[in-house]
Amino acid sequence: FASEGVDDEEALSPEACYECKINGDLGKKGRHRRNAGDNELKETVSMASMDVQTSIPMNLSLAQLQNKEPLLELLPALEPLEHHVRYVITHGNQGEHFRILERRDGKSVLRLGRKPPPPGLYRLEIASLRLFGPRKLQQMEDQHDSDYLLGEIGDALRIKLHIHLH
Repeated sequence: FASEGVDDEEALSPEACYECKINGDLGKKGRHRRNAGDNELKETVSMASMDVQTSIPMNLSLAQLQNKEPLLELLPALEPLEHHVRYVITHGNQGEHFRILERRDGKSVLRLGRKPPPPGLYRLEIASLRLFGPRKLQQMEDQHDSDYLLGEIGDALRIKLHIHLH
């Protein structure tokens, strides 16, 4: 990846150089300016890279949230488990300020409840529940392979959220 005429010592490896302009990237120059409207809440975080034993911080503005805007989308990692897993708030929702709804596309979303919460810090714990027992698992395995979900179901998901609303 080093350009011709550049010593190997001066060239950066492709692992270390993503968007730098040292090795001849002649892209945009100057400072990137953003609009005030660029403050989107659409930040996706892959749970594959998250440690679910630690809490996940969320810093949200009540002024930018509409009542129907999802705070968090949950989807099982395995496609066969879609529509067969339910997520519930197990701790921290005493005032019923938050709720989890199941959508038709298989995703579950965490939203603000009917009583909007006042600004503050909220600690929620969300857990997953399988909606099928051993008989349904046997039926699913009979329809597909004998080891259809063997070893892949795993334990129930538990997520701890620290939500700061301001």
